[in-house]
Amino acid sequence: MSQLLQVERTPGRPSCLAVSGELDHTTAPLLDARLREAICARSPDVTIDVSGLDFCDSAGLSVFIGASRRAAAHGGTVTLRGVRGRLRRILVVTGVTTMFRLWDEDSLGAGSQS
Repeated sequence: MSQLLQVERTPGRPSCLAVSGELDHTTAPLLDARLREAICARSPDVTIDVSGLDFCDSAGLSVFIGASRRAAAHGGTVTLRGVRGRLRRILVVTGVTTMFRLWDEDSLGAGSQS
């Protein structure tokens, strides 16, 4: 059973979403709908803070890939912020890291792109 996926807009940044919990076949449609709204209605440049994700399966990966393609079709990009551990490995192994801007948090809280 999946833990509830939380998708929240970052205050003051309407095109930044923070996700937490488990992203799988039962919760992926929620994130997909929120990303479609963010990309099509607000801005094709979207940042997704994934630092709170506990789990992501192929359905979640598909949502990220779809969002990247949708953003590119509208002249934008998807930035994944806080990618680490298993999610980073999934992105690398599947060869989709080039579809996103990846933003990592270092121990001082400053970011670095990879």
